[in-house]
Amino acid sequence: FPSHDTEKKGQYGLVVDYAYMSSDGFRDYSKARRDHFNGKLEHVTEHGKTTFIANILKNDSEEPGSLTLDQYNSTPYMAQAANKTNKYGKEFTQALLGVVSSRRISSDTEFGYRAYYGTRDLDNPLAPSNTTTNTSYSIISRTFYGVGANVQNKLEAINIPVSVVAGIDADFVDDHRTAYNNNQGTPGNTLGRDEKNIAQNLDAYLQSNWFFNEKNTGLLGLRFTTVKLEVKDNFLSDTAGNGSGQKRYSGVLPVLGLTRHISSTLNIFAQYGKGYETPTLNEVLYSPSGATSTNKFYDKINPARSNQIELGFKWRPSLTTKIDGSAFLAKTQDDIVPNFVSTSASTWQNADTVRKGIELSALTLISKPIALRFAYTALDAKYTSGGSASTTVTDGKNMPGIPEYRLFADLSWRSIGWSSKPSTTFSEAGIEALAVGKTWVDSSNSKPQADSYESLNLKASHHIKMGTGTLSFIARLDNVTDEKYVGSVISDQANTNYYEPGAPRNWLLGLKYTFYRDWE
Repeated sequence: FPSHDTEKKGQYGLVVDYAYMSSDGFRDYSKARRDHFNGKLEHVTEHGKTTFIANILKNDSEEPGSLTLDQYNSTPYMAQAANKTNKYGKEFTQALLGVVSSRRISSDTEFGYRAYYGTRDLDNPLAPSNTTTNTSYSIISRTFYGVGANVQNKLEAINIPVSVVAGIDADFVDDHRTAYNNNQGTPGNTLGRDEKNIAQNLDAYLQSNWFFNEKNTGLLGLRFTTVKLEVKDNFLSDTAGNGSGQKRYSGVLPVLGLTRHISSTLNIFAQYGKGYETPTLNEVLYSPSGATSTNKFYDKINPARSNQIELGFKWRPSLTTKIDGSAFLAKTQDDIVPNFVSTSASTWQNADTVRKGIELSALTLISKPIALRFAYTALDAKYTSGGSASTTVTDGKNMPGIPEYRLFADLSWRSIGWSSKPSTTFSEAGIEALAVGKTWVDSSNSKPQADSYESLNLKASHHIKMGTGTLSFIARLDNVTDEKYVGSVISDQANTNYYEPGAPRNWLLGLKYTFYRDWE
């Protein structure tokens, strides 16, 4: 929402945003269309503000499929023949209404709440599962909603100033999932699936910041979470029988942190926390059965529990430069990883893992109109135990789908400089560089890695101020050197179709108009 230097008592603000995108795609059978509406109405008073949100998204996309290594090497922009013949893809419409509010009760206390309600209707032509051909056209009608509330307060504990946030969150998802045979992109008449997929959570949390003295501050937090996943199978005529089931997960997540303020420009920090991740609905819908799966609720997946440590610094050597860096280590018991991945019936398993790495980012103004941004991440992720459902996961192997490193740099120019928000007509131009390391594609590390790659992008724009609005002309040229590369991988894909190509050299011309209106 547009910020204001002064907020008037009883002020309203309205922002409306609509975007339309249509693309033929850079691969065969990869057309996509997207319509997106977003609206915000904000009311600001001397006691706080309330924002009402309305969001509608409609998407229709074709799915060309991932490729084998031979297919990628010979014809990287092809589509799988079965995908074209059976018109695999995804079409959905999603709508959301929400409200977020905060209200100052006193000089030291603030109360906030949120609430939302939404629907999502999905049509998803797929390949037949390995249990029945009558589940290859999936239709999901989803309802989701949630509420949350929190209180922020400033107080003293044992003569130490403390700021405290305490709150509660509750969220609910209800999917009505049916499936039919896929008649070349249209649902047939033979029902193959009819079930309710339900997920719900209830969380309570407390976070506190302790201001010990001018040199030291601390962080202490605790979160309690409980999640319930359930499948109610109303279709009992298939060979798999009744696929119903449910499981409840609960965990306590503490976090501790300490920051040392070395000087007015340099902080160093250390943090420790426990992580807790439950399976998603999609990860419990199928039970592994040898090298295949059955359509039964899988209650053998445990929640992932991790111990995480991070050491880092934040440095502001001048008003025009900032540098942040950290090193981290995360050891996870029962990490949720692929067993095998297929188009319509993937299964998952638990394995112990360890991740360690570094992150470094920087931003500096070389001169008033020229800014340089930089970000680097190096990550080593390995299995430390075998999987619970298959032998493909073994101790010491690298986790798939995770690049060894990622480097991004951006050199940008702005005609009016970067030190203040634009209030007049201005222009921008820049160059971006991206480098991504090698990526394993399977948990056994037996298949060739996706190679590292580099990409160079150019960008330019001109923004014309028109009253309370801005008219923008946008141009981009991506992958200037026309690099051939694997943009993403499908880890442990059952048919060894691991590789998804990135886009070749491509350009974009855009026109954008943004406006806001406020009134009392």
